[in-house]
Amino acid sequence: SSPGNRGERARMGSQRRSLPPLPFLRRGRLLASFAPAFVVAAWLVLVGALAPIDDASADSASSPSGPSASPPSESASPTSSPTAAPSTAAPQSSTSLQPPAAPSSLALLAGIEDELRLECGHVDLRVDWSMTESMRARLGSLMNATALRVQGDGCSDRVVVQVSGADGRSTNRYLVSGDVEIWGHGLRAARTLRPGTLLAFDDVTEGEDWFPPSACRESIESVEGSYLLRGIAAGKVLGRDDLSSPPLVRRGETVRVVYRGPGLELRTLGTVRKDGWLGDRLEVRADGAQHDCTGVVSGPDVIEVESNQGRQR
Repeated sequence: SSPGNRGERARMGSQRRSLPPLPFLRRGRLLASFAPAFVVAAWLVLVGALAPIDDASADSASSPSGPSASPPSESASPTSSPTAAPSTAAPQSSTSLQPPAAPSSLALLAGIEDELRLECGHVDLRVDWSMTESMRARLGSLMNATALRVQGDGCSDRVVVQVSGADGRSTNRYLVSGDVEIWGHGLRAARTLRPGTLLAFDDVTEGEDWFPPSACRESIESVEGSYLLRGIAAGKVLGRDDLSSPPLVRRGETVRVVYRGPGLELRTLGTVRKDGWLGDRLEVRADGAQHDCTGVVSGPDVIEVESNQGRQR
């Protein structure tokens, strides 16, 4: 080569020696220079791939508590009902096997009232029990109580019930009485009435109230002129058994006395000792006689005395 070419190559060689070493000139240094870029790129790709999965898992995790959770719960209820049925049926079967609780003594008294309603045929019936507050408390504390009606069979005015039950270690028995009352029409005495009174219109009042079953429930017009068998205080109830048809003969009044014997009949006047109705046997004294004789009421103001029945004293 010429001296000029050698000088040019020497100059270029010196320039190459003066340049700094480049990282990509060697294989190891090239890979090391691109490693951070690969790591960042791989991380971005991984994050991008996992983001849909995380969103889906987040949606599935938040769906039970979100607003859209109600329809699944509603649609799931039919499927859950068959499994829930045995759990609810089990307590019912166990409860039905338990013996019923013993009724209280006060409930037993209410049962007595129901029995009386059936026997009397009245729905509007009640019993006014004669109980103090202390007696009511004692009856309420009885355990395994029983009630037995000892008086008042049928539709009577008064009922007596024996209530028995355990009170601690002992068994106690109580007699509880009550007045039976039925709501409806009834009569009361307007004033104090003596026995033997022939009722007048002003002697009686009528109205709707609680009356005993034996009360007279007729109108005033229907009982006017009736005979009062016993005395009644003002405001007290008139019973059916307190009234009767008027007697045929009245005590102390003049009656006709007829004496019949074999082929003989005598008629005279006399007085009786008490009121009498048809067929009653009464003591009668004929006018002018010193002794009473026994006769039978045969009609209004008529007493018949027969020879085989008469007696003197």
